[in-house]
Amino acid sequence: MLSIAIVATVLASIVCAQQPSAVALTPSTDWYGFDGNWSAVKFQIGSQQQSVSVLVSTSLSEFWAVGSGGCLAKEPLCSSARGNIFSVADSKSWDSLGAWQLGLDYLDYGGNGDYGLDTLSTTTFSGKSMTMKDIITASFNSTDYYLGYLGLGITKGSFGNEIAESPLTQAVKTYGWIPSYSYGYTAGAYYKGTSGTPCSVTLGGYDASRFVMHHQEFSLDPSDGLPHALVRGIEVTVGQDKALPGGWDNRTRILSNMSTSFSAMIDSSTPYLWLPDVICDQFAAAFNLTYNTTFDLYTLTDEQYIAFKAGASSYSFTFSLTSHDNNDDFGRPLQTPGVVNITVTAAAFAQALRYPFMDEAIKYGEPAVPYFPLRRGSNFTNTFIIGRSFLQEAYLITKYDTGVFSIHQAVFPEDSQTLNITEIKQPNNSPYPPPAAQVDGRGLTTAQMAGIVAGVVTACLILLIAWYCIRRRKRANAAARAIEEGKDTASTILPEAPRSPMARFFFKMMGKNKARRPSPHEIMGSTSQPVEVAADANNAVYELPAQIGPAELDGDDSKSIQEQADFATETSHTLSTYEMAKRKVDMQLKGPVPAYSPPENQLDLPPAEKSMPDVSPVATYRPDDVELSASASSPSSPTSPISPIGCDSMPSNHGSLPSPMTSPQGDWTNRILRLEQLWTANAEARFHHQRRPPAESVKFFEYGIINPPTPGDHVSTGANLPEDAN
Repeated sequence: MLSIAIVATVLASIVCAQQPSAVALTPSTDWYGFDGNWSAVKFQIGSQQQSVSVLVSTSLSEFWAVGSGGCLAKEPLCSSARGNIFSVADSKSWDSLGAWQLGLDYLDYGGNGDYGLDTLSTTTFSGKSMTMKDIITASFNSTDYYLGYLGLGITKGSFGNEIAESPLTQAVKTYGWIPSYSYGYTAGAYYKGTSGTPCSVTLGGYDASRFVMHHQEFSLDPSDGLPHALVRGIEVTVGQDKALPGGWDNRTRILSNMSTSFSAMIDSSTPYLWLPDVICDQFAAAFNLTYNTTFDLYTLTDEQYIAFKAGASSYSFTFSLTSHDNNDDFGRPLQTPGVVNITVTAAAFAQALRYPFMDEAIKYGEPAVPYFPLRRGSNFTNTFIIGRSFLQEAYLITKYDTGVFSIHQAVFPEDSQTLNITEIKQPNNSPYPPPAAQVDGRGLTTAQMAGIVAGVVTACLILLIAWYCIRRRKRANAAARAIEEGKDTASTILPEAPRSPMARFFFKMMGKNKARRPSPHEIMGSTSQPVEVAADANNAVYELPAQIGPAELDGDDSKSIQEQADFATETSHTLSTYEMAKRKVDMQLKGPVPAYSPPENQLDLPPAEKSMPDVSPVATYRPDDVELSASASSPSSPTSPISPIGCDSMPSNHGSLPSPMTSPQGDWTNRILRLEQLWTANAEARFHHQRRPPAESVKFFEYGIINPPTPGDHVSTGANLPEDAN
């Protein structure tokens, strides 16, 4: 029944499956960083579902997490500040690829990572669970990167013979979670709203509620496939309610123009603006910034930091961007078609450095150092970068299928929980694999889904009730069967047929309609076959004579006064004296059979044969005729003194067999009955208190074994019988 319910649930879930759709990741409610305040997203990694919070990298194609060596043991504050620790040793699903250098070398950061493949899970903003296996993951301990990263790139990674796909690629190609190779992202801003506006990360689409729409798109750089823009100009404007700073001629000041334009990568992996030295000098002159050689950054005084945090009332920066391959000027570079202007308030550049920045350049317990996130690019790299601080107020949409991206002005709704997710469909001419196939792309309506759920629940309840009824009946039948088996173990027990149609249906479906018989247990037999000994004299067993008990004395040879009276009355008229004496002897012989005395030498008896053929399935042992003849001549072999052959079953051809009552030495035709022996034995037996059945005493005469005496025979008895005068 449970299996049926599981199958029904799985079928319902398959039917309810829809097309790949854009998903919004769940941002963290905390703010992280030792170089500012940044919003992160939540993930669970490994077989133990270890929770980590990571930043977003628009250039990486991997997933990074702080390893167990990133914090000392028993330092919960460190683990919490770094978005929690991922322990490779605790993950049973970890498939190691070895130690490799971390991939952001263009930032002039060092460090190695322990690379491997592991399971990555997250819960989307709508509550949908996403789980992907074999995601390329790096565990690192360096403090150059304070938090881990979710890479939104699609570049394949080569680790020896192992080729690893990026998380975004697997979300489309392998699992079909999202409809295209695309994303929408803004970094969020801690200074917006009452408690800050978190980041917005949408895979396979974008959140239209977080930016101002336009349709100007830039080309991705073909060398790395990442967003690169041509920065045509940067200008700063002072607020209307603020006095002009020293050295300013008007409220707008040009920091960069077309003559100093440069191509920069838009990368959220770093918070800084990595700009040419000439432009950095313009920033420093406009705001009286001081370059700190220890941090290689421009620091702010406390007054400047407070003034920058005032936001729009202080300063605002406008970046004029076009596609990196658009070099049109027409004398008005900032009004050329294709230009996109993004305005960033000064609060986005009011950040602070904290312990343990730059390998504990700021010691533990020391106050934070306010700074302007501007770095001289020529000191570290040849790549200019527009970093995360810019993306706090800009929204980036990247479409790898068509090789374009767009940059928009970000907005900060009062309710950041209200989303407007829009999917980005994969075009037919995309060079990348399509999303994994999904079942029933149209999906089901709410009523259909509710009907499926209700049907599955009802079916489960019916099956549960049927199972319970059958289980009760089975127990009752088992009890009755146990009682019946106690009476007759060979009886056949048939289960009682269910009464209701529904019960009969499930009864037959579960195979209960077949009769069940008790399974008898057969005792283990012996492999040896017993031999049945032939029933002849050579294999007979002697029975020792019983001890003779006390005898009862008899008054005379007559049986009773009544018998003598009857005898005298009968014989006094018709019988002679000889016949009367003979009749008296015959009457005396009607008593119990006298005790049998075996012959002195039983070997003279011929071997007896059975009157019926052997029907026993067991092999019968019969000695050969030669052995019988030899044993008959040997006095050392005991034989039974009594023949087992019944008198009523003796065939006619056995008429030559001697009677056990006769002498073994006499001839059958000239045999003389020794009546004195019989008389003496009869007399002795009459004194025994245990008498044999009288029927045995007459069988010998009835079947001709003992010949009655004839008038010509001489009979010697214990009484003096008169001779016949004739």
